[in-house]
Amino acid sequence: MTQPEILTESGKRMPLRRLTAVNPVIYAFLVMLIVDLLLQPAIFSVSEFGDQIASALPLMFVAFAQTLVVLTGGFDLSVGGILVITNVLTATWLSSGTHRLGLLIVIVCIGMILGAVNGVLIAYVRFESFIATLGTWAIYDGIALTILPTDGGTVPAALTNFVNGSIGPVPTAYLIFAVLILVALYIHRHAYGTYLKATGADAESARRNGIKISQVRLGAYILSGFFCALAGIYLAAQTGTGTPTAGDGYILQSIEAVAIGGASFLGGEGNLLASIAAVFVLTFISNIVFALNLQPYVAVIASSVLLLAAVLVKSTRQLFGGRQG
Repeated sequence: MTQPEILTESGKRMPLRRLTAVNPVIYAFLVMLIVDLLLQPAIFSVSEFGDQIASALPLMFVAFAQTLVVLTGGFDLSVGGILVITNVLTATWLSSGTHRLGLLIVIVCIGMILGAVNGVLIAYVRFESFIATLGTWAIYDGIALTILPTDGGTVPAALTNFVNGSIGPVPTAYLIFAVLILVALYIHRHAYGTYLKATGADAESARRNGIKISQVRLGAYILSGFFCALAGIYLAAQTGTGTPTAGDGYILQSIEAVAIGGASFLGGEGNLLASIAAVFVLTFISNIVFALNLQPYVAVIASSVLLLAAVLVKSTRQLFGGRQG
């Protein structure tokens, strides 16, 4: 599908179809992959690597959600709040044993509604995204703790077995990961991906080109709620229980993944596939630290250094070569 170009106020055409092959995160991914492979070759067997993907999938979902919002020039601190609400609902509602599929659909819809609340506040009430989602994050966390004050609840064995098991010879985690990649490619090629970037890059020019920027922003937050809901459900199914405090750590990690993936928090630049690759980079860093028997804080330091390096590389490229996505 050929993507349209947006004509900015300066008269320059803004190309909106760029591939991750030119993104520095790919080089970081390859380096970390090779180092991890040399240190722990056994973890790259089909089953072991499936476990690696499975442990990374919740963050992939949240980073995916965060990237969609960042492309529009927004920010979503409430991703952790939406994750925990859907997580504890999965652990409490599904224990009844009836209408489980219907309840899962309802939980996903709740995540989308929570995302829509953010979207309405930002796109129509004109709140700053940081302030709006900071407020809803606190509210959503409070709701989660009201539903389930401490770790607990029960996730049906069928759902846990499905998430942690295989479909035929293929681990379920591989299939979910493959679907996520296909969705990323679809959005990248679809007109909506163009609208997301155009809205974040130059909202006024996007409006003049017929893009309904309020609807685009609302849609981004609804999709963010959708993917955060998937993360919450997946995490509950993976662990077999609900954890009302699990979401906070995903907020910073999702921001790290988006930044390492090369997205601009000013909007208009970023790539869903690059954010997914960045999640792998963070996973490989943790693996390497574990293999070298180092203290866990070393992984935090290493990921922070990588984050600063990614920002420095991006700033340098913008200074000498113009904007690149």
